[in-house]
Amino acid sequence: MNVSSCQPSSQILCGQVPHPDLDPMVHNGSVNWRETRIPVLLALLATLWLTAACTKTVTGKAPARTNTPVTAAPTTSTTALSLQAQNQQLKDAVQAYSNDYLGGNGAGAFALLSSHCQLTIGLQQETSLASAAKTVYGVLPIISFTVDSDSGRQATVSYTYSVTTLDQTQQPWVLEGGSWKYNHC
Repeated sequence: MNVSSCQPSSQILCGQVPHPDLDPMVHNGSVNWRETRIPVLLALLATLWLTAACTKTVTGKAPARTNTPVTAAPTTSTTALSLQAQNQQLKDAVQAYSNDYLGGNGAGAFALLSSHCQLTIGLQQETSLASAAKTVYGVLPIISFTVDSDSGRQATVSYTYSVTTLDQTQQPWVLEGGSWKYNHC
């Protein structure tokens, strides 16, 4: 973002500290975060989560939904047990990323990004975003979780929170070095 194009109400996102006499959103020398900055941060977080995924299918179509719940009833099939274990590992990775990101642990969240996303986003930006997410939301539990598709190396998941603006649909993840990594950058 070009700092010279910053509006007074978005100066904090541009790296500037607003001056009480110039910013109508600053009252008596203190910023009214609930009325001014939270909607801006929400919009920023929503934009980042809703931008195009790092990976695209060859056909340009969304991956097929299989709606395989992580809590599927155990079966005696080795394949079913393997899929259930892999889905649990994926769910654990999603929960860890969510905890780190919403908890303000940028370094922890960064470690759970795919190598491509790490190069694209960078540790400093991920740390700034996680800090903002912690300020706005704090750590929230995932209420529902579904594996939409899973090829064994790539998967998409959907999950919800008590704050619906954070809900994710077909969020891409990739298996790298035996661990699931968030692949949306």
